[in-house]
Amino acid sequence: MTSTNYMKEMSWTTFVERAKETDLVLLPTGACEVYGPHLPLGSDLLVATKIAEKVATRVNAIIGPALEVGDSSALDDFPGTITIRPESYK
Repeated sequence: MTSTNYMKEMSWTTFVERAKETDLVLLPTGACEVYGPHLPLGSDLLVATKIAEKVATRVNAIIGPALEVGDSSALDDFPGTITIRPESYK
């Protein structure tokens, strides 16, 4: 396994070599929404990314681009919340 599992840190030639070792790509997802004034807006993605790192090491996966969106319409009144419709997310 290479020193990085992140696609965003690989050249396309490195990706070709990694793709010979695995066909599994993990896409970390987490909503960008408010958790109060004490936590960052991207808390969901921070957790999802850490989980993806641990899983990628165990199953020899590549970590693909992160998706920092979700159906957070209940929190639309809070600045920084990014919302997409469930249909779009699917």
